[in-house]
Amino acid sequence: MNNNLKKIPIGEDDFKRLIENNNYYVDKTRLIEDILTRGSLVNLFPRPRRFGKTLTISMLDNYFNIKKKEVNKNLFKGLEIEKSSKEIQKEKGKYPVISLNLKEIKAENWELEFNLLKNIISKLYYDHIEVQEVLNETEKRDYNAILLKMADEAVYQLSLKNLSQYLMRLYKERVIILIDEYDAPIEKGYIEGFYDEVIDFMRNFF
Repeated sequence: MNNNLKKIPIGEDDFKRLIENNNYYVDKTRLIEDILTRGSLVNLFPRPRRFGKTLTISMLDNYFNIKKKEVNKNLFKGLEIEKSSKEIQKEKGKYPVISLNLKEIKAENWELEFNLLKNIISKLYYDHIEVQEVLNETEKRDYNAILLKMADEAVYQLSLKNLSQYLMRLYKERVIILIDEYDAPIEKGYIEGFYDEVIDFMRNFF
């Protein structure tokens, strides 16, 4: 039996774990170059279920994330993106990244779904708590209210925009925002009959 055969990672959607475990990987890293040369402010990747969207988002996070620059310096070794220009490769580990997965934000009513959103936003703020060093007192008050899940709804609606501004202020670089399953809360609201409430929130949040 050949123990050197690569394993097929059924259900694996974490790019870093997949590469470090030496699993089979269909190399899609040229997408990084495509995104950078396209120059669009917003990119939407609609694909069928189980088509690798979450894995692709994980790949983008691991490539661009400034907080992962040192631990990921060899992660893309031997992959297609290494054949790109020096200008493209200089973008690796350069930007603050906000990565948000909304696939679990599904509830039977708006109150429960809003609580799920508060939980995920609070975790997001914990993940980037280093930005507090550049906040003024008013910003710190709202930041801490989100950490404690006690902020007003309007503060949550602006939380993604505000966090991106704080990160840009701290790192002096533009911020990359990655959103997986962006439509899951809206779809559930439509099915369960609270579409108006969820669409009002998500419109401002995005």
